[in-house]
Amino acid sequence: MRLRGHAARLGLDTSHIPVRTQVAAITSPSPEPYECVAVSIEDLREAVSASRSWAQVAERLSVSRAGRNYRNLKALAAKTGIDVSRLYGQAWGRAPVQPLPVPFSRSFDPTLLHQMGTAVATAWFVGRGYMVSVPTEPAAYDLIVESDLGLQRIQVKTTRGTTVGITKVQYGLTESPSSGKYSGRRPYTKAEIDLFFIFTGTGALYLIPIDAVEGMRHLALERYAKYRLPELIECSYSNVAERSARDAGC
Repeated sequence: MRLRGHAARLGLDTSHIPVRTQVAAITSPSPEPYECVAVSIEDLREAVSASRSWAQVAERLSVSRAGRNYRNLKALAAKTGIDVSRLYGQAWGRAPVQPLPVPFSRSFDPTLLHQMGTAVATAWFVGRGYMVSVPTEPAAYDLIVESDLGLQRIQVKTTRGTTVGITKVQYGLTESPSSGKYSGRRPYTKAEIDLFFIFTGTGALYLIPIDAVEGMRHLALERYAKYRLPELIECSYSNVAERSARDAGC
C-alpha cells in the first residue's frame, strides 16, 4: 500500500500492475523551518575560542541547534579562516584534556624486576578468574592458586636475561664465616612447590611444572618455549565492546 502511494506521488505508470483498491499519493512532510544564522565574524570567533563543541558555540551565539544552523556556522567559520580544530561536535566529551601533573616521574628500573614478580603473577591468575592467596612465612612458595585441579603452590622467579635460576637458599646445615648458618643454594623439590611462574625483563611469562625441571638449578628459557604463557592482557578491552569480545573468545 505504501509503495503504491509513493508511486502515485512520483507519477509512475502502474497500469500494468493489477490492484484491488485505490490509494492516495503519499506526500513528503514539509521541511522544518530553521533559523537563519546572522552573526558577526567577531562574535563567532569569540564563541569558538571560548567553546569546546559546536553545540556550545551555538549556545553562546543564541542560535538554534538545528542541523542547518550548525552547517551555516561551520561554513562561515571556514570562509573567514577561523580555527575550529579545538571543537569536537556533539562528541566533545572525547576530546583530549590538558594533563595535570602527577607525583610519579621516575622511569622504569629493571633492577626492581624481582619486586614486581609476585604482583605480575597474581594479576595473571586473577585476570583469568583464579583465586590467589599469599602464604605466611616461612613458606617455600610465593602464592597459592585455586587451579582447575585444586590448590597449586607457585614459586615466582624473575630474570633480566634469557636464563633464570630456580634454586632456594639453604639454611642450617653447615656454618660459614659470614652468617654461621648459611649453607648455599639448592634446587626446589616436588614436596615444596608445584609450579614456577617466571617473569622476564622483556615481559615474557612462563609457567613450568616442577616435574619438568626438578633437580635443576638454572633454566635456558629458549628451551621452554612451549611453557610460555599468553600476555597478561591478551586483547584490548573496553566496556563498550566487552560482550562482543567475550563472544569472540578474546
